[in-house]
Amino acid sequence: METLEQIQTKVDKIVTDKQKKVAKVQEKLNSTLVTITRAEKQLAQAKDTIDADTYVKAKLTLEKAKTEKQLYSDILEDLERKPLLPYDEYKKIVDSIYAAADNAHDDLCEQAEDVLPQLKELHDKAGNVNKATFDLLRTLKSEVGNDGYKKDSDGYTVVDGWELKYSYGIVNHGSWRPYTMYARYEEVASTLKSPKRVKK
Repeated sequence: METLEQIQTKVDKIVTDKQKKVAKVQEKLNSTLVTITRAEKQLAQAKDTIDADTYVKAKLTLEKAKTEKQLYSDILEDLERKPLLPYDEYKKIVDSIYAAADNAHDDLCEQAEDVLPQLKELHDKAGNVNKATFDLLRTLKSEVGNDGYKKDSDGYTVVDGWELKYSYGIVNHGSWRPYTMYARYEEVASTLKSPKRVKK
């Protein structure tokens, strides 16, 4: 079975080949536009000087260049508008991508089996710490402190970051949802640096 990296290489080649072809055709188109401009000037000059030979040659050159311009313009339009592969080939690549992704996830799940029990244990311990912290803060505020402790000297209510974070699961979801240790470090620690002030 192909890996995602191998499929990526194949798809990149298809896209690169298209880009190269577009660049090649665009270069030819640009050259043709220069030829058209030059031929139109030659026609005007030949007409002024009544130079039939030059006029005929310029006319033929102009007609040929205009035909080439149409050709290159059509090719560029097809390259931008039409699919690069028949549907069957396209669908086959899509299926191979899904298969490769499923296979990669299966491999990762097998590797994770050895560490999942340890992660679950840490998750549960983190939940216990969060629960104990919330209960302790609640007891401290209700039994030890008083309402005066909830406001600063300017009369603003100080929202304790620890209580907010550790009570989040209970207050907002009706059931305990412990934060991960990473979330506790990233979110709770940053909150503790600057307690929120809520206008009374």
